[in-house]
Amino acid sequence: MDFQDVSNLATAVGAVAGVFALVFAGFQLKKTLDVERGRFMLELQRMLTEHDAMHLKLRPGGPWSGASAGPADAAEWVPLESYLAFFEHCEILLETESLDLESFKAIFGYRLANIARNTVITARLSANRDDWQKIHALCGRLGLSIAAAPPPPAAAAAV
Repeated sequence: MDFQDVSNLATAVGAVAGVFALVFAGFQLKKTLDVERGRFMLELQRMLTEHDAMHLKLRPGGPWSGASAGPADAAEWVPLESYLAFFEHCEILLETESLDLESFKAIFGYRLANIARNTVITARLSANRDDWQKIHALCGRLGLSIAAAPPPPAAAAAV
């Protein structure tokens, strides 16, 4: 075996090792991305704790769980609008594919369903559709309808 043969063998071994290293790096990158995606979903869940009061009002059995119950004045609308704004940010993350739709739907979809069932809220969202485009888009992604139902009489006089 001469020098040229040794050189060719070393090149072949180096190429195989390089391919193996690239494949291994690809697997590691995917694993890292999966871990980071999970961490990000947990961070979103943590951020939602700031809106627990709204969640408790809207969930089944809560004071706003009925179709015609809901925010009655500015003091109640402001924290609800902050809750809705959180979901608008999530829609932007979904648009840029920074957030996985199936995971979002599985973990947070029921919260938007609770919002979509409330006619006081959906009447406001429908009446101000231009201001709430991202909420409408997100509900559309999740198959939820924000119908333009008329608000109940008590809510019509509210803010």
